[in-house]
Amino acid sequence: MAGGARRLPCVTTTNSPWSPRPPFEAGDPLVLHRMLLRFPPGLAVEIDRCPHFGSLGHPLLSCSFGKFWFLRALSLRNLKKSWRPRRDLLSRLWRSGRACAPFTCPRAGGSTSDALALPALVITRNTSTLTTNQGNEATIDSESDVNALFESLPEDHKTLVKVITEIITTNLNDKLTDIQKKIAEKDKQIHLLKNDITTLKCRVDDLELHLDNVDQYERRDTVILSGASIPPETTQENTTNVTTQVIKDQLKINIKESDISVSHRLGPKRQQVNRPIIVKLVNRSLKQDLVGACIQLRPQLYVNESLTPKRRGLLNKILTIRKAHKQKFQQCYTQDGRITIKLRNSTIKHTIIDEKQLTTFLEKYPEMMDTYQQSASST
Repeated sequence: MAGGARRLPCVTTTNSPWSPRPPFEAGDPLVLHRMLLRFPPGLAVEIDRCPHFGSLGHPLLSCSFGKFWFLRALSLRNLKKSWRPRRDLLSRLWRSGRACAPFTCPRAGGSTSDALALPALVITRNTSTLTTNQGNEATIDSESDVNALFESLPEDHKTLVKVITEIITTNLNDKLTDIQKKIAEKDKQIHLLKNDITTLKCRVDDLELHLDNVDQYERRDTVILSGASIPPETTQENTTNVTTQVIKDQLKINIKESDISVSHRLGPKRQQVNRPIIVKLVNRSLKQDLVGACIQLRPQLYVNESLTPKRRGLLNKILTIRKAHKQKFQQCYTQDGRITIKLRNSTIKHTIIDEKQLTTFLEKYPEMMDTYQQSASST
């Protein structure tokens, strides 16, 4: 031990934040000073003071910062597990640049101007100000100015800037990697959800078509009578008697009241309007006889199948297309709830029961497709 340097007292108490170990001592103050220089100053975070360090006479350990880094140098491996998070927090604060003013720890017999501190350096772009602790200022306008300023710095400052740059770059790269991983996971989840949505849409479409088929099947023996031959509505009328009389007069078919299961007027009551009558027959063969007679005799009576709301809307769209392209359509009618289309100069009959089949059919005829899209957009 040189120059009558004072020995540091032993640290053996179990109340210390560091695990007990055999007594240790520090050597020459200059050696301790050089050891402290190896650790970055600039951390101004208040650390819980241990009463066992209050009696230390070494001037380099007069502040909590010096005590922390001195013990970190001597007893890093014996740090208690409960104090490790605090040590890591302090280290992260210094590395992230969130430390307060530079740390100064005067030597023995020295002044605060002779301190263990490095100048603070702040560089920003776009006509910002660069300031050091010596008071020098410069204006940064471009990347070349930054490079020129960096080259003019002393070597120790360059090393500090490089270390800080490495730390920032490493942290940013780690964060970028984490973000990219999270984005990849989210993209994978989105892809799976899209597949699930597509599958569910297909199932919903299938269920809707199934329900529509069931609803149409229940209407298989139901017809709607309309036209000028339907008599005006009267108070407390018997629609069954009206139906049998109209069919007898217009279609020349004798049916009994027992052939009709139920009948009633459709739609709200309106003055001077003959509301149509919906009739549910007891058998489907009678319905086919009524439809056939209407086609042959062409009376002032319309006999139409009762369609589900979905198929009735589909039929209205097809009739709109037929009206705009009469030269191409030859027939358009319904049979057992199915819409049948027959074009001129063709022997093929196209059966349509949903929008998908109609779209597939119209893809072969661009002009009809345009009319269909216009009618769909207008509604």
